[in-house]
Amino acid sequence: MPAETNTYPQQIAFESFLLHEKGLSQASLCAYRSDLLHYYSFAVIADKKRKHHESKAPSLEQLTTDCLRLYLDSLQNLGFAASSLSRRLSSLRSYSRFLLDEKVLAKDPTAILRSAKLSHYHPEYLSHIEVEQLYHLLYENIQAGKKAAWRDLCLIELMYGGGLRVSEAINLSVNQILWDDELISVIGKGDKQRLIPLGKKVKASIGTYLKVERCAKEAANELLILNQQGTNLSRMGAWKRVQDLVISAGIETRCSPHTFRHTFASHLIEAGADLRAVQEMLGHADISSTQIYTHVEAHYLAEVHRSFHPRNHIG
Repeated sequence: MPAETNTYPQQIAFESFLLHEKGLSQASLCAYRSDLLHYYSFAVIADKKRKHHESKAPSLEQLTTDCLRLYLDSLQNLGFAASSLSRRLSSLRSYSRFLLDEKVLAKDPTAILRSAKLSHYHPEYLSHIEVEQLYHLLYENIQAGKKAAWRDLCLIELMYGGGLRVSEAINLSVNQILWDDELISVIGKGDKQRLIPLGKKVKASIGTYLKVERCAKEAANELLILNQQGTNLSRMGAWKRVQDLVISAGIETRCSPHTFRHTFASHLIEAGADLRAVQEMLGHADISSTQIYTHVEAHYLAEVHRSFHPRNHIG
């Protein structure tokens, strides 16, 4: 934490614990740091209002149930989503339990606090027809000789054909493609490695991209996906390219790079894939994260019933 945030030895120890023992990524570490700083800022203001004069700022080691409850109530009044409230409480709960283990706190002040009730989340995903529309456009662009057309196809293949997060796709190096084994070695959240099957069409698309487009660039690194300057494609660059492709394909569904990961999982579940296998391919530590896609199967079955059962068409 920056110096002005009143960094305490326990906070440094907590970050070290998250990084080295829990194996969290730098992005996750920053999220924890941001949540703790946000609460700390609230606690300072609340303390001054309560005492009506300048006082020594409280530390994060002085967590109290009352202040935590006031904090969460204030966020709710400001219109924070239930998911945001749950995440912040989760960060504070993790820190409290760490302090408890370190004998800094005598009891856990978050023990009696409950997370906000989350509404059932249904991920947006593309239909089979919409995916066909997009691939039709991608092949048209290739035939027309448009710049980076093979690169665009390769990017979509990694996210829809392999279920990679956009960050995983743009940070994938050429040597992570295991051609003989027909696998992609992916480094996901928390630097955890997983293996993704490399389908024949995806393999062919990546292979052609390497021969036709990427070899022509003087690449500054070993990354697979490059921009026009031969350097790594940024997240924003990938997002803008996806938006352009989706609009050009005439797809009206709201779509981001992560939509292709949702679509990958949803289409596998629809086709009857085992939930555990999908969990492994997505790299979810908890199967509950994968279970958000099980509604797709029910939705698909209902659609089949409506379309084909004779009773739905009589009269």
